Amino acid sequence: CLFDKQRPQPPPQQEQEEEMGLVHFLFVALVLGVLMSGVEGVSFDIPPGKEECLQLREVPPNSSLKFRYQVIEGGALDIDVKVYEPDGQKIHQELKKTEGQFVFKTRHFSYDDYTYRFCLSNQFSSVTTKTVSVSLGVGAEVTPLGKQEHISPIEDAILKVESDVLALDEEISFLSSQVEHHRATSEETFDRVTYATIFEGIVLIAVNAWQIYTLRRFFEVKRHL
Repeated sequence: CLFDKQRPQPPPQQEQEEEMGLVHFLFVALVLGVLMSGVEGVSFDIPPGKEECLQLREVPPNSSLKFRYQVIEGGALDIDVKVYEPDGQKIHQELKKTEGQFVFKTRHFSYDDYTYRFCLSNQFSSVTTKTVSVSLGVGAEVTPLGKQEHISPIEDAILKVESDVLALDEEISFLSSQVEHHRATSEETFDRVTYATIFEGIVLIAVNAWQIYTLRRFFEVKRHL
């Protein structure tokens, strides 16, 4: 065949849209591949008149950081909360709260010590120990890989997905700590009920034995009379 049919070439605008679509797809895949999220959950007791601080070290700047707490046992279920940046500046404070959360974006500092402190205070209480469940979630920094006008919608969507995934992981971790605490409470309650039942049984046996002994002595004395 001397002449081959030429396939119709797509218009330049269509080629540009296809290239942009491919770039956006690769951008999403690349950024989603490097995104990292971490959640740490812990429960602990705070004695009356004391303050406990958790330290989160080496947090990269421009990261999304989420702090959540809940008082699960003790007194009126209230606690004071303070959050400090690496330079010692207090960026969040709540007084006598049962639960709450604080989400913020980390900043750049002129030194390498990126340590954030999360302090929970029971200093206003002089008698009751508080049991507090705390979870921390950190999202990695997102670095733009193209022109702002091209990637801004994609970046916003990725940040939203990251935030949702981080919130889900944080919620799972928080619920897991709650389940562990309730299980420990249930086991402790079961042990107490078991010991109380055994003690009650021993007391009943002792009382019945004393009653039988008293009645026998009464009838023996009456028979002799």
